[in-house]
Amino acid sequence: MCPVGRVEAVRDRDFLIDRPVLPDIAVPYDAVRDVTDDLVVLSAPAGDVDYLPGVTAAAGNPGQAEIRNGMEVDGSDQEQIGWVKARYPDALLVARRLERDIYVPYDAVQSVTSNGVVLTVPAAEVDYQGWAYPPLSES
Repeated sequence: MCPVGRVEAVRDRDFLIDRPVLPDIAVPYDAVRDVTDDLVVLSAPAGDVDYLPGVTAAAGNPGQAEIRNGMEVDGSDQEQIGWVKARYPDALLVARRLERDIYVPYDAVQSVTSNGVVLTVPAAEVDYQGWAYPPLSES
């Protein structure tokens, strides 16, 4: 068993995990397999924790922790771009109809609402942002 991090806070629907190297994450209670006095065992190996359903980044840009797979993604002009296919530590993978998926960095998220994610650029400019590949991690 490989440690993921330290439980930083317990909230109503999830708990925050402080990770020493990777960004902190919020983990929903249904991702927990077992709890002992000083250990929380998640339902996935440490390397796969970011991809468990409901796991989100704990901090960052506005609403980042509220982003969920399947949410609609719109440009700043309110034109639809696609939908959230997956969340990674540095970016969202956005699926687009009849176009290549793109990796949108979290700093390009303007806001998150109940209707979806709004980016800082208009939909027509998304292909010119260099988002065809995942961002390089700062290691």
